[in-house]
Amino acid sequence: MLFSPLMAAKSSAVSAPTETSDICERSSATTPNDLKHLYETQRYKECYDNALSSYAFDDLAAQCYLSQCAQKIGHNTMAIGALERILILQPDNIEAILELTDIYHRLGLTKQRDLTAASLKAYQLTPAQRTQLATLVSTKTEKLSAFSARLSTGGGYDTNLNILPTEEKIGSAYARVNLNMSFVHDLIDAGGWLINGNINYLHQTNKSAHLFDMDLFSASAGVGYKLNNFSISVPLYYRRLFYLESDLVQEFGLKPSVDIMLSKSFILNLNSALIKRQFLTPTEEGKNFEMFGGGIGGIWLFNGNFIYLTAQYKHFTGTKNQPTIFTAKDNYIFSTGGNYLLSPMLRIHSRYRYRANHFDDFYEQNNRRQDTNHALTLGIDFILSEHWKIIPLYRYIANLSNYAPATYHKQVSELSLEYNY
Repeated sequence: MLFSPLMAAKSSAVSAPTETSDICERSSATTPNDLKHLYETQRYKECYDNALSSYAFDDLAAQCYLSQCAQKIGHNTMAIGALERILILQPDNIEAILELTDIYHRLGLTKQRDLTAASLKAYQLTPAQRTQLATLVSTKTEKLSAFSARLSTGGGYDTNLNILPTEEKIGSAYARVNLNMSFVHDLIDAGGWLINGNINYLHQTNKSAHLFDMDLFSASAGVGYKLNNFSISVPLYYRRLFYLESDLVQEFGLKPSVDIMLSKSFILNLNSALIKRQFLTPTEEGKNFEMFGGGIGGIWLFNGNFIYLTAQYKHFTGTKNQPTIFTAKDNYIFSTGGNYLLSPMLRIHSRYRYRANHFDDFYEQNNRRQDTNHALTLGIDFILSEHWKIIPLYRYIANLSNYAPATYHKQVSELSLEYNY
């Protein structure tokens, strides 16, 4: 099973939920005012009777209030029926899936719980995000073991492989393959301490510019601890890049992070990093640096979709006595994006990242270099099955700088086939 039961189920005892009616507000554009008023004034039995007798079974909002009030007054079987009717009408209603999984777990119906939770496998999160969610929604008393993977292969055209100004840029068609795997596993049956990790490999071959062929490998692994709806992880991090026909650079360090599940549909992430980069060719050693930084972000899950928002700060310091110019700098990064399901077979997604680079060095007297980098990615997922999809993608990147040689624009068009496990 990819996802364990909700963290809301802290014990095996059946107890009434304490959630608000937000899920009901999202289930339908028109919420019955009488049911809303009865629920908000805690007249749960009257709200239950009204929803059961006065509204049709295909009224989403009424069924949602029925499920919430039924749990409040201990009618869990009726709550299950109402949530199942919601899922018939809205199969991708993530709040209803999570709520139903929670009830099954509290009632000890492990088979039904696992079947319901398994439906979350199709969620179009990254492998790391899926294991992150699995960690947060697992219970303290249940063994956690989750593995996710993504393999994609495809090709496209990059208008500026060497990221140089217009008159010097090199464009080329390319082919690539990318493998990403993520895992989390309890160290003891009672939960609490766990190990987790992530592995990523990317290979790109360019048709007419093999100098810029690339192999990129990264991995992280470490020990974490989970308590209630809170988890912390302190993984070791390593990355190595083969580029420009050489074993060019390696990075290693620590990337601690904290995940907090503030609700059934929102995850808050706090992260930091301490990284050291070493260039492996003698002519490039002046670019060696140490970086420390931190950030905050959130993922909001809703109706089979998600939106994320992150903010990060990074400080770079050269490690050589005479570092290469423009090595020391401060980065300020803001990014946002999300996925939206248009139909069971069609999903759109977008990503935007803004990065401001403030360099310590001057490129001429009284002129300190400053860059702003914009990256926009747009894509469409043609969902072939639970595991397979085809993705046409467009990416635009612009680096704008008061230091002219650093200004560039590039566009990437790509078509790929992806498998998710």
